[in-house]
Amino acid sequence: MLLSVSLQKAVTVPLGAITNVARKIVHERTYAFRVATQAEDEIGIVVSAFNKMLDEVQERTTALEGSNAALQQEVAVRQAAEVALARANARLEGTMAAAEIGGWTRSLTGSEFHADRNFAAFYGIADEAEFTANPQLSMQMVHADDREVIARAQAEALATGMFATTQFRIVRRDGSVRWALARGRVQFDAAGKPQSLT
Repeated sequence: MLLSVSLQKAVTVPLGAITNVARKIVHERTYAFRVATQAEDEIGIVVSAFNKMLDEVQERTTALEGSNAALQQEVAVRQAAEVALARANARLEGTMAAAEIGGWTRSLTGSEFHADRNFAAFYGIADEAEFTANPQLSMQMVHADDREVIARAQAEALATGMFATTQFRIVRRDGSVRWALARGRVQFDAAGKPQSLT
C-alpha cells in the first residue's frame, strides 16, 4: 500500500499534471501553462523537459505571431498604397483625357509601339491594342506631307535625347484631319544606348 502511494505520488501525479497542462494548451490555445516541478528524479527530468519544450514552443509562437502581425501591417500599407496609386492614376488619366493628351512608347531596338487609351482616342481608334498589333499604325495615320517632319524630329531626338515639340497632322479613319503636337524623350540603357522614345 505504501509502495502504491509512493509510486502514485512519484509517477502518476506528475504524469497527470502533464496531461492536464496538455489539455489546457489544446483547449485554450496558449502555451503559457507549465507543470509544477516537485522532484529532481527521472519524472522530474521529464517534467522539466516538457516545460522547456513549452518554453521553446511559446517563444517560437510569439515570434511567429509578431512576424504575422508585421506582415499583415505591411500588406495593409501596400493595399493602401495601391488604392492611392489607382486613384492618382484615374485622376491623371481623366486630366489627360480632358486635355486630349495621350501617352506612347516606341521601341528603338525592335518594332514595338504601345499607346494609352487617350492616344488611341485622339487618333479615333477604339482599342489602343491596335497600335501594339500594328507598330506602324501611328505613322501610317500621319498626313503624308508631315511624315518627313516626324522622321527628322526622331532623328534629332536620337542625337539630343529629346523629341522636340513637333506639330503635324493625322488623318483619321473617317477621313477627318486633326492637328497634333508630339514631344518626348529618348530612354537610354545603362550602356548609353537608346532603347525607346516616349
